[in-house]
Amino acid sequence: MGRQLRGMMMSLFVRQRLVPLMAKERASNLDILTEHLQRGQLTPSIAESYPLAQAKDAMRLLEAGKVRGKVVIIPED
Repeated sequence: MGRQLRGMMMSLFVRQRLVPLMAKERASNLDILTEHLQRGQLTPSIAESYPLAQAKDAMRLLEAGKVRGKVVIIPED
């Protein structure tokens, strides 16, 4: 959220404008996405998987911008 607020403040002083956008989730879009995943036409970009106990470390990497792709937190049994 802080990044978006900084962007909106910066847009007061630069030519580029940042406006908020709310995406709408539609079940039909999720069905299409599921089909692509099942067919192997879409591959998620997962950088790393972490157990729940290491979620704090995973969040630090995300905040530092050292992750390419998504970070997955795996629940513990």
